[in-house]
Amino acid sequence: MEIVKKVKHECGMRTIYLFGIRIFSYFSKKLPYWVMLDIMKNIGIKECKNEIENIVLGSSHARHGFIPDVYEYNLGGSSQDLYTSYKLYEWILKNDFKNLKNIILFYSPFSPGFQLCKTSEAWKCIAYKTFYNIDFQSELPEDAKYLEKKLPYVIKNKKCDLPENYRGEVFYSDKNGFIDIAAIAKRWIKHNRRNNNQNLYLEKLIEKSNANNHNLYIVIAPLRKDLKLLLPDKEIIFSSLYKLTENHSTLKLIDLYNSEDFDVLDFEDTDHMSYTGAKKLTGIIKGIIDTIERERERVIAPKLLRQYIINKKAA
Repeated sequence: MEIVKKVKHECGMRTIYLFGIRIFSYFSKKLPYWVMLDIMKNIGIKECKNEIENIVLGSSHARHGFIPDVYEYNLGGSSQDLYTSYKLYEWILKNDFKNLKNIILFYSPFSPGFQLCKTSEAWKCIAYKTFYNIDFQSELPEDAKYLEKKLPYVIKNKKCDLPENYRGEVFYSDKNGFIDIAAIAKRWIKHNRRNNNQNLYLEKLIEKSNANNHNLYIVIAPLRKDLKLLLPDKEIIFSSLYKLTENHSTLKLIDLYNSEDFDVLDFEDTDHMSYTGAKKLTGIIKGIIDTIERERERVIAPKLLRQYIINKKAA
């Protein structure tokens, strides 16, 4: 019951019993930050969808790593796996984001084998299903099933006021408790080495974004050096991604894993950017995308002009 215990602690879940039989449960505390942020993101994206040109997907590395402007939206979320990112893109397509141009997906060391529904944070799948109608990738653990009937009601009925021009950004903090770096590295390596081909959903995202004329950019964000020292070389840990990029010429990889542009002050902790780090990272990513798009226009414009002249002569 570890999952239920965690949610009970964070959300203040209380249960009323009568003669040993559970009657109902309720939440006595203010909802934790991660829940409120997911609620805000879901409300916010529906309000500004016709203005959005760039959408950011991925785990908390995306959530903390990209500061959106008024024409962008950050849909990154804690423990978001590749399956969920792909399903969010499908939801975006169904909801007709008319001005959407670019998808920016953050890819992490654990991404190749990470499945949210099989982790101690499986209950977050319930929020994704509630907000975006994303089916569970596989059956939830038994202790998470108990929450299926409890969490949706709470998060659906929670009201919150959004900041003006809210675009899914995180609210940064300098306060962090003890972080077991060795445990993080061990967990990431375990997920990375799982033989379950979660990159299948990245391939689906590549194919579907191509079919819908959306540019897909994959970002490998920087990590703090002390964590990187406990991980395999990037050629090993990102080998499946590198192979994938070789097979898809339209895919653009922004690899900042070993970037020297970031120092310890650019991180809130081992792998999440601080505000200054996110501002720097966002600027680098957008600068690279702008360069690529200008080059694309430089190549495409003469082709379009030639085609126009041909069509004109034929007429």
